Amino acid sequence: MNEMDDKIREAMESEFAGATDGEERGQWIFEMVTESFRGRSRWLSILTWMKMIFFFLLTVGALIMFFRLDTTRELIASATCFIVGLIGMNSMFGLYWLELNRNSLARDIKRVELQIARLAQRLGER
Repeated sequence: MNEMDDKIREAMESEFAGATDGEERGQWIFEMVTESFRGRSRWLSILTWMKMIFFFLLTVGALIMFFRLDTTRELIASATCFIVGLIGMNSMFGLYWLELNRNSLARDIKRVELQIARLAQRLGER
C-alpha cells in the first residue's frame, strides 16, 4: 500500500463511520420504485407498468376463460393466451428490474464520485 491508498481508506472510513444503517443497507424496494417514477426515464417506468398490468389482465382473463370453455380448440387458444401473458408479464418485470438496478448503480457511482471529490478537496487543503 502506498500513502495515497492509506489516505483514501482513512477518508472513506471517516465518511462512513457516521452513516446510519439505512444508508449502508441501501434503499428499500418501495423507495426504489417510487424513485423510478421521478427521474428522467419515468416514461419508461410508466410504460413498463402499463404493459405489466395489460399482460396481467390478459393472463387472468385467459385463465378464467380456460375453465369456462368447452371445445378443445378454445381451450388451446385460451392456454396459449395464458402462456403469452405470463411470458410478457415476466419480460416486462425483468426489464423493470434492470431499470431499478441501473438507477441504483448510478446512485452508487454518484456517491463514490462525491467521496472522491471530498477526498481531493481534503488533500488539496493539506
